[in-house]
Amino acid sequence: DMSYQERNNEGIILYLMLLALTFGYLFLVALYESWTVPISVILSVMIATLGGLLGLLIWKLPMSIYAQLGLIMLVGLSSKNAILIVEFAKQERENGTPIEDSCLKGARARYRAVLMTAWSFIVGVIPLVWATGAGAGSRRDIGVTTFCGMLLATFVGICFVPALFSIFQRMRESVSSKFRKYVRFRQNGEVCFGEVRGNEVALLKGCILENTLEETGKTVQLDSITEYLPPMDFPNILCIGANYVDHCKECVAEPPKYPLLFIKSTNALAAHNTPVALPKLYPNEVDYEAELAVIIGKKASYVSEEDAMDYVLGYSCANDISARDVQLKMSHQWAFGKSFDNFAPIGPYLVTGIENPEELHVQFHLNGELLQDQPVADMIFPIRRLIAHLSAGMTLYPGTVILTGTPAGVGMARDPQRFLKAGDVAEVTIGEVGTLRNTIC
Repeated sequence: DMSYQERNNEGIILYLMLLALTFGYLFLVALYESWTVPISVILSVMIATLGGLLGLLIWKLPMSIYAQLGLIMLVGLSSKNAILIVEFAKQERENGTPIEDSCLKGARARYRAVLMTAWSFIVGVIPLVWATGAGAGSRRDIGVTTFCGMLLATFVGICFVPALFSIFQRMRESVSSKFRKYVRFRQNGEVCFGEVRGNEVALLKGCILENTLEETGKTVQLDSITEYLPPMDFPNILCIGANYVDHCKECVAEPPKYPLLFIKSTNALAAHNTPVALPKLYPNEVDYEAELAVIIGKKASYVSEEDAMDYVLGYSCANDISARDVQLKMSHQWAFGKSFDNFAPIGPYLVTGIENPEELHVQFHLNGELLQDQPVADMIFPIRRLIAHLSAGMTLYPGTVILTGTPAGVGMARDPQRFLKAGDVAEVTIGEVGTLRNTIC
């Protein structure tokens, strides 16, 4: 018994609400996830909403709530062409085939879309005919609305959905371009580099330091990787000692007035899951040091603290493994005792776009037991200070890695002391940067 205006207002409110919810959800999921069937279903609802708005606002058709639901069913079914095209677009993207903004290549997708639209029309007209008995209006109104909704769904599915897909994909890449997680590994004898996306790794070509990375269209499963490599072949491994007050206290040492630099040789570089052998001559006092690794992205010389973070490419996990007897009792300088083979595991990922590294926590687990846990914010010399200090004395070349110091909880400072032994599993965990794991042998 509602008037024409009341029914019309009711329909407009319903569709506006659906539009708001649909676009909001679609934006969030497209931003943080990949295109999936749920996305396609939401897209179908959106197309149905547009069809309903067309019928209400242009043709001013009086429709009850039942007829509106029927229209959603009809246009939702007919918009399965959009589902097909979205899935087709996903396949094209995974296979490396370029997707045009205005329409997808290949008539096959359009052909299937037209067939699905025709099938959906036959199935979807049933609820609309049924809705006629609920005060939906004349059969002529139903026919016009059905035709307009189906036409709009077909048009959007064939012409607009690919453009929408491309737009949202670019938005997702733009917003998430800062935070990315990369992995380097060897597969079938070849060195591979890719971006981690969920449990998949999208293989890339080019050089991250030269900003020339490109999609290859190929993917591998993350859990299929059996041989990790360090995130890159670092030209220099610079290390900072005594950079946490609590660590200085446990070692009964005064906090330094300036960053304390030492160097690990590149033969010490190791990767995630690489076994670390105890030195044959010095196996008894091998210690762990969980650290945040900072990787320089461009040539840095005489950099100010204000500009220092602009030179950071990304972050990784590191374990500054040290033979304490050699480091502290034999040589009176630290490089030798910290540069045995595989004494510098770094990885498994290179993570970019962490805007506030001070909020990260550095943790170390030995055989599952937490032995170190301290926020990066507790550093005596923060990252920007380290970069400014080091670049004033030496040029930091792209790919240089800086190990920023270890928090309190090292093995030599414990009572009783906890040194690494064969069979131990050493894990460095730093929040979203990842977990670096190595077995001692």
